Amino acid sequence: IELFRKTKQIYDNLPAWLRPSTLGGNTRMHMDFSYKEKDEKGNWIRKGNRSSITVKAPTDTAWEGSGLYKMVFDECGKIGNLKQMYTYTEPALMKGTRRVATPVLFGTAGDITKEGADFRDMFFNADMYKLNQFFFGGWMGLDGLVDEFGNDNEEEAVRWIVYERFRREGLDKKTYNDFIQQFPLTVG
Repeated sequence: IELFRKTKQIYDNLPAWLRPSTLGGNTRMHMDFSYKEKDEKGNWIRKGNRSSITVKAPTDTAWEGSGLYKMVFDECGKIGNLKQMYTYTEPALMKGTRRVATPVLFGTAGDITKEGADFRDMFFNADMYKLNQFFFGGWMGLDGLVDEFGNDNEEEAVRWIVYERFRREGLDKKTYNDFIQQFPLTVG
């Protein structure tokens, strides 16, 4: 819901000429990027982008029976049933025997002995799940540490992370490890 809220905020702040039309009745769980118009025979047809975004609770069977173009799982390190959800959702990404939709799974690892175990396994065994592995370093896109063109100032960002780690060393282990997961310097 939080990811969808941010997406909706971006949409709402686009200039009118760039913002695709949406059907009325959009809710905090669904947006339909299309509009209805009558054709030459008087029948209502959907026009425009004709795509939609729908948010569902992270249950094993949330997407069963669906046909998806893209599926996004956010905060994967906090989803204890991630592999089961992915397994049940995978047919919704397929057309026959071929995957036609894009799965996107992201987030920090979480507690890799509990909820984060599935995400860790899927990350390190990405080829078995037909996923592309991508590491997003803690220095990437740090607000205030980019140049005028939006390029990362990697050296300054890494310096900030190292100093912050040193400053936080005396905190309890969980709080310290949470910071390291939120601003990682390596995959490990």
